[in-house]
Amino acid sequence: MLRRFQQWGVLVLLAGAALACALPQAVAEPNQAATPESAATATSDPGRTRVDGGGLSLVLPSGWSIAGPHSAEAGGVSYQLYTLGLDPAASGGPGTSLIIIADAAQLSAEAFVAAQCSTCPVAPFVDTQLGGLPARRTQVGGGGVPFTVDWVFVERGGQLIGLSMRDPETLATLEDVLQSVTFDSD
Repeated sequence: MLRRFQQWGVLVLLAGAALACALPQAVAEPNQAATPESAATATSDPGRTRVDGGGLSLVLPSGWSIAGPHSAEAGGVSYQLYTLGLDPAASGGPGTSLIIIADAAQLSAEAFVAAQCSTCPVAPFVDTQLGGLPARRTQVGGGGVPFTVDWVFVERGGQLIGLSMRDPETLATLEDVLQSVTFDSD
């Protein structure tokens, strides 16, 4: 019986470490005072939501909304964090979808990813497209963390914009949401 409790204790510790590595630190306690009344606005295209401050819009799953921007930090550099889901204000855990917007001169995609999980193996970046723009995609997690999540990054207008759109239960990437991303014309 003692051995079973020890095994469960190890699993609880691993789960706690996994959750700590899954989200930027500021998600656990976002700065609600800095949160505007509306993090996103409707567009003239029904079903499409515009992320204020990012110059992008996307089609969210039914019932989802966006909370933010929250002030967050990676490697000593501040950025804006948006949480997405059925109840994005109660964000937490690896199933939370995220959008980050940072000054590209201060925060690179590599530095952001490294700050998410210091114990995870480094995954390569793969060239892709997001909203018709050149983008880079990678995974965060693995190793001692029992899951991985995809991140897609694009640099536009001096901003680093990163998206991680996840099914809250399976953590599978929501490719249809990523494919729906469009950017405002410059």
